[in-house]
Amino acid sequence: MNTLLELRKPFESRTGTAAGGPPHIPREKSVSADKLMSLADELRRLLDSWPKDSLIGSNVLVEAHYRDVVAKSNRMLRLLRQSVDVPVNRSVVGARFERNHNGSPRHVITYCVTKDTVKDTAELLCRCARYLRDDTRFNGVMESIPLDKFNRNKQCMPDGLTKTGFAQVVKDAYYVNEFTLPQGLTDDASTGSFITLFDTGLLTVDQMMTRLGIPPTDYQTVDRLTFVANNESLIDHIRRSAPYLVSMSAVIGDFSQEPLFHSQVPRRQAPLIPSPSNEPTVGVIDTGFDESAYFSEWVTMESHIRSITRDKLSDEDMRHGTAVTSIIVDGPTLNPQLDDGCGRFRVRHFTVARDGVNSPVTILEQIESIVKENLDIKVWNLSLGSKTEISRNFVSPIAALLDRLQFDYDVMFVVAGTNLPTEVPDDTRMRIGSPADSINSIVVNACDSSGKPASYTRRGPVLEFFRKPDIAYYGGDKDGRIKVWTPRGIVEEEGTSLAAPWITRKIAYLIHIMGFSRQTAKALLIDAATTWRTHDEDDWRTQGFGVPPIRIDDILQTPNDEIRFTISGVAERYETYQLQLPVPVDNKGRHPFMARATLCYFPQCDRHQGVDYTKTELDLHFGRVKPPSEARLRRHPDAKPTVESINGNIQAELAFVNLLEGNARLRYRKWDNTKVIFDIEKSRFAARKTYTPQGFWGISVLAKERWKPQDSDKPRALPFGTVITLREMEGRNRIEDFKRQCMMWGWTINTITIENRIDIYAEGEQEITFE
Repeated sequence: MNTLLELRKPFESRTGTAAGGPPHIPREKSVSADKLMSLADELRRLLDSWPKDSLIGSNVLVEAHYRDVVAKSNRMLRLLRQSVDVPVNRSVVGARFERNHNGSPRHVITYCVTKDTVKDTAELLCRCARYLRDDTRFNGVMESIPLDKFNRNKQCMPDGLTKTGFAQVVKDAYYVNEFTLPQGLTDDASTGSFITLFDTGLLTVDQMMTRLGIPPTDYQTVDRLTFVANNESLIDHIRRSAPYLVSMSAVIGDFSQEPLFHSQVPRRQAPLIPSPSNEPTVGVIDTGFDESAYFSEWVTMESHIRSITRDKLSDEDMRHGTAVTSIIVDGPTLNPQLDDGCGRFRVRHFTVARDGVNSPVTILEQIESIVKENLDIKVWNLSLGSKTEISRNFVSPIAALLDRLQFDYDVMFVVAGTNLPTEVPDDTRMRIGSPADSINSIVVNACDSSGKPASYTRRGPVLEFFRKPDIAYYGGDKDGRIKVWTPRGIVEEEGTSLAAPWITRKIAYLIHIMGFSRQTAKALLIDAATTWRTHDEDDWRTQGFGVPPIRIDDILQTPNDEIRFTISGVAERYETYQLQLPVPVDNKGRHPFMARATLCYFPQCDRHQGVDYTKTELDLHFGRVKPPSEARLRRHPDAKPTVESINGNIQAELAFVNLLEGNARLRYRKWDNTKVIFDIEKSRFAARKTYTPQGFWGISVLAKERWKPQDSDKPRALPFGTVITLREMEGRNRIEDFKRQCMMWGWTINTITIENRIDIYAEGEQEITFE
């Protein structure tokens, strides 16, 4: 077996070169004067329909329905612009998806602008329509090729229009289908709903309630823009008075995810367990813990249930939490077939829920305070969840909290993917429940002993796009269940609640014992779960990237025909790259390798932006370094070598590429914070030719922001971790050749052995007494 390598060498970086260019529309497409007039009429009707007594003063909320999933560069830049100095994107307060006639998603983006801006935009559209009709070159229709000619030549424009402004209006009008008022509070909103207002910067929940005369007893404030309705009369009041202010509403439901318990005779005989020493501590947020458990010496329990003391918790209140913690502490003893080689872990167990109904608002508040007060804990297990399906258009409040905590505090959450409710038949196609829609967390679904989806499996994706769950693991099913310790003794159970803690053990081992960053630890786990074969859509909706190996050794070691290494960095500028990675060549001067690369990072997220949830995109390019051609050097003398990515990623091409946003998301996982690119195993796979005498490959990470940063924003410094696997196609072991060449080119190489890292961890955990 080959050991895992850790490669280190300073990355190069550069700022972006804004290519931009004049506005254009796709080839063989056109925009008519009638379309411009139709948009103007819609804006006027919208103003006429807007409430005269609006709670946001002279501002209006406008929904722009785009023709498809639209890239940032193709969103409106001129229509609804409030001033030359304020980009239109600054006015965005929400985004959702609706369905095209063919069932594919398309963007609906909500803007908050002044009434005068809407009037000016309607007048601008009319002026552009008149120009388009009056100019005999166009006869009322602007097509793509005439628009390009229009941009290249000088133009004599009528008063009130500029050449660039007119072209941009044409482009905006091509991508926008229509303007409407927001859809308002949905009919399915009911008592217990989480209701969120648009982030206009003009109104908070408490301010709205005061103006509407609603008493504080009728609602619970979650944050400045989100509240929970305590009665139907409040919802009816908002639906009558200010439905236009509501950005999203959802019923989260009871927040308690139980594994599927089965009647059986428990085994009361407890295994033997030594006393804890210097093992890492993992955080568990769950129902209660039975302090009479045989491993209670390994667990510190804190109750965060208000007005309930420990002696008031029943066995049922402690059943789920004790079962989850028993796996983290001593799972391999209870289940020898799942011995992962990670040893035992201490647990700090926080009780936030009881058996049955639990308030999601209360649990949300408790999770935030618990994490902030225990920042020494880096890995958290959360096996609670909701029976209610997640929304297609926004992330749940608790999932958004987990994403924010992980961005702010360098922690990792492992979250259960939620089970089908007991009243639902097995294998029903049902979306996962909150908080399994957390983007930054590792979300774990369950599989049976053969690695197939468990019968109680629920499905992703999140926001129509993000691949959730991330992975699947053994959670028990009809072919064999998981043994856990409960207040009744050892019982056999099943559920995603029991799959997640096995992954928590692996992540805690990689971070605490092996010393990896959370980005690299997550990438290692996902890379180990990924195969060299394609997955169909149903696979990744239920199992994510796959099922990781049981033994931790199989994540940290590879077969002799594979080379696996990690590279970490921080994205601070537009491009972060390293172009001197020497990959061995065969005696014919070719690279006899299949390749796979996994990238993980933890972006900042904004729930109020709806489906445009993540703020930063890291675009991964990995492959051979290709020097610029002579023809290109003649045109661009300062042209630099490029990375020819193994997945054919063309998003960084200098020339204009007509790549639809929806296709970029599907093919290159644009905006996803976990990316895996890999060669597909084939019966005949040709070795790659070399582009440089040294056989250089490279890695390039391109950072893009959803919106233009404001002056108050902090500089970007987003850590990322990559795991790269090279598979020799003829079965030869070339790792020593690879290491030797890397050292020749200035790479620092650390050979990652479990024994060595355990020794380092043990030395670091020794207590020193000063005399």
